[in-house]
Amino acid sequence: MKKICCILLSSTLLLSSCAGMNDSDTTRAQGAGVGAAGGAAAGVLLGQIIGKDSSATLLGAAIGAAMGAGAGYLYGNHVANQKEKFASQEDWLNACIASATRTNQEARAYNNKLAAEITSLQARSRALKRSYKKKIATRGDMLAQKQKVENTLKTAQKNLAKVKYELKEQQTVVQQIKPGESLQQSRILDSRIADLKKAVNNLEKKTATLASLSATMSV
Repeated sequence: MKKICCILLSSTLLLSSCAGMNDSDTTRAQGAGVGAAGGAAAGVLLGQIIGKDSSATLLGAAIGAAMGAGAGYLYGNHVANQKEKFASQEDWLNACIASATRTNQEARAYNNKLAAEITSLQARSRALKRSYKKKIATRGDMLAQKQKVENTLKTAQKNLAKVKYELKEQQTVVQQIKPGESLQQSRILDSRIADLKKAVNNLEKKTATLASLSATMSV
């Protein structure tokens, strides 16, 4: 356990070792640190599941940290490159706010559309299952309905991934705002992030509902 804590601690130190770096390098380092910490935590769980002993857990943590650091650095590098396109931090933050606002609007519209689709799919599925039990509907009818549900699920998962990506990007952006700087924009961005989290939560619930509905159509 002490070795695992050391892995997590070393990951955390990446976040606090940014003194003397410019903004872009800081963003990249923070991305690597967050990725390493998250990867190590996930690796711990994977190691416990697969090996069920301390050696497997430690190996999982180390592999997870390495993979997470790499992915985190790439993501931090992406955010840094985006920031470098703008003449000032204010311009960059305004663009980030606009992006988060647009994603939230699209997510709300899609969530409403998806809710109606789910209601329709649920009603049709219930009716079809009753008909199948009475030998009115065929196995082919059930499988066709299952495919419709799964197609809707795939689209929902793509939209969920898009919102999650936006949320992660804006959370990384907020980390770059120094205390006392860009207060108004920071507050607006915090509000947009809260909305993105709600959108993610709503979409996760709906994808779970669709997955469950698909399972009920198996014959």
